[in-house]
Amino acid sequence: MSMKELLSDLVYVPIGLVTVGPRRLPELVEQGRLQVGNARIMGEMATRVGSAKLTEQVAGATTEVHAALVRLGLVPPDDPAAPTGHAGAGATHHVTVEADPTPRPAMSVVPEMSDLAIVEYDSLAASQVVPRLAALDPDELDAVRRYEIDHRGRKTILGRIAQLQD
Repeated sequence: MSMKELLSDLVYVPIGLVTVGPRRLPELVEQGRLQVGNARIMGEMATRVGSAKLTEQVAGATTEVHAALVRLGLVPPDDPAAPTGHAGAGATHHVTVEADPTPRPAMSVVPEMSDLAIVEYDSLAASQVVPRLAALDPDELDAVRRYEIDHRGRKTILGRIAQLQD
């Protein structure tokens, strides 16, 4: 950065903040809220997808390990427990994998456009959708959120939904 640019930034930026800042502050706050809402939505979605994939992989690995132990003759075919080692003379420890009793939210099915409370949703711009969101009940709002995430992922719409759901 040249000295002229640095001097310009040190003089004009503060002047701009003093003169324009108060008028733009509400807009900047709103943009910040939208960004935080969008980040929350994306984090929740990534967590749900990652959790489901991890559960599938663990179940698959458990099945493969059990099958290998059966092939090696270490576990009878109808015994769900697999030996993990020996503790002393002839003692065998078994590990049983049980299902997690904590209820998990099911991956929600993405609704069809015709099921949404906003008519002709796909033909509308985000600026046309956002004002209509406040009139939706929580289930309708969630349906629009799931549809938007699965289709266009417009941050403006997802951010406004996040605000309304809080």
